[in-house]
Amino acid sequence: MSSLTSERGSGNSETDLIAHPIITQKWIPHILCGQKRWKVFSGTWNKTAHKIIYRQEPEALTGENIAVIGSTDWSNYALKIDFKIITESIKPPEGGAILYYNFRNMKNYYSLHFCHAKQTIEIIKRFRGEWKTIAEQDFNIETHKDNNVRINTAAGIHTFMINGAHALEVKDEDISKGCIGLGIKYCDAAFSRVTVAFRQAIK
Repeated sequence: MSSLTSERGSGNSETDLIAHPIITQKWIPHILCGQKRWKVFSGTWNKTAHKIIYRQEPEALTGENIAVIGSTDWSNYALKIDFKIITESIKPPEGGAILYYNFRNMKNYYSLHFCHAKQTIEIIKRFRGEWKTIAEQDFNIETHKDNNVRINTAAGIHTFMINGAHALEVKDEDISKGCIGLGIKYCDAAFSRVTVAFRQAIK
């Protein structure tokens, strides 16, 4: 098991991710767990070929711990992730797992929050540094329970499927492109099967 740090890993030219996808009719998946190109903004993340694990360090009460991958030119993609929260939050009512998409920088992104203590899911937009909750609903979140999430982004429509069921759909066009990321707040979690799919030309 290798440890992800705040240094950018070297990429493999044969497996580099597509920076400028062409949107057509065929979904082309890219599996990201085994990639070395994750960029860590905070925290220490442990990575294997199939799983990425974050363990909250008792002395590191810094809030969100973030790792991202991909290109800020990505758009109109589908993100699929399996994850489970391993421990209770050490600082309720905050704490839980976070999935980032259309992530451009720390001041411009969307994120799907699984709030363990509050038992809710929330769609957060941070645009030009300002936070806004654009959708929220109750959701049963248990420790050690596997969850499958699919996020579709297309033409400003954000659709969320959780464990095979339609959960939320919102329209917001402020941020149209960006990479994807994982986040953890005040707990431990494991992420697996991190996959992004684009529509590309069929040759």
